[in-house]
Amino acid sequence: MKAWRGVIMRLWLAAIVCVMPVPAAADDETACRAPDAQNPVTIEIVLAKKWKGQLNEIVTGLQANDPSIKVRTKIFPFIDPPANIGIGKCVPAGAARTAIAAALQYYGKLDRLIRQDILPLYWVKLGSTDTAELAWVAVTPEELARLRDPALSTEQFQQRYRQLATPGAKPLPFGMGQHSGLAPETAPPVEVISHEWRPDEVWERIGKTKFLWKATVRNNLDVKKRVYVYYDLLDAGGYPLARNVSNQLVEPHQIVDIRADSYIMSADLPNVRSSRAVAKIGP
Repeated sequence: MKAWRGVIMRLWLAAIVCVMPVPAAADDETACRAPDAQNPVTIEIVLAKKWKGQLNEIVTGLQANDPSIKVRTKIFPFIDPPANIGIGKCVPAGAARTAIAAALQYYGKLDRLIRQDILPLYWVKLGSTDTAELAWVAVTPEELARLRDPALSTEQFQQRYRQLATPGAKPLPFGMGQHSGLAPETAPPVEVISHEWRPDEVWERIGKTKFLWKATVRNNLDVKKRVYVYYDLLDAGGYPLARNVSNQLVEPHQIVDIRADSYIMSADLPNVRSSRAVAKIGP
């Protein structure tokens, strides 16, 4: 019993650390320069089945200019993954250009950028299917060419990426058009007002801890919609250590709490530094 109480006490101490707010965007550039925050870049690439036999060559190519880059490959279960890319705030320009070149090579095009505020700082996502489509911003070949300019420093590249990946009009899902002239910061279809989580039961035999989470969301549309909330527990670099998703029908302009529970490896729990909730409109 004493050992059990000790485990619970450590979990609650970890939870106190976890409720610290995620650093604001203005603090991210400072975080990137911190000596103890220099993390290797991770490139996560989703590929069509036709590339399955060439994964080793693809990984080698992505690491050719920087062997410290970590590469994660996934095979898309359908025909082709979406031609999108998301680049974190701390990714150097060279690594970002390598990832863009890979997207053009393996997708044949690149027509969407992912908003940076939902991405881990040192992460690049190619062909992402685990980010909301409402966070994808159309990019033209001309804009992409300017982004790929080899003369851009990392600071210049990141500034240009943020400009291109910030939409001026918010797209609605499933071909319903746009909120013309409404920036996502002022009138998104659905928004997360607040979110929180706490550890719960400990499953010592399997080394996992159950955690409970809640996200308070508002449906800003004039119609009833099903709202999906994607919840992540994040480490110091913004990498998800545990994930969960839940959904609920929400009336027009209603504020509701969406709750669920999930599990995290108990050994990972002390590494959690923050959490993230992303809301998406469903059918």
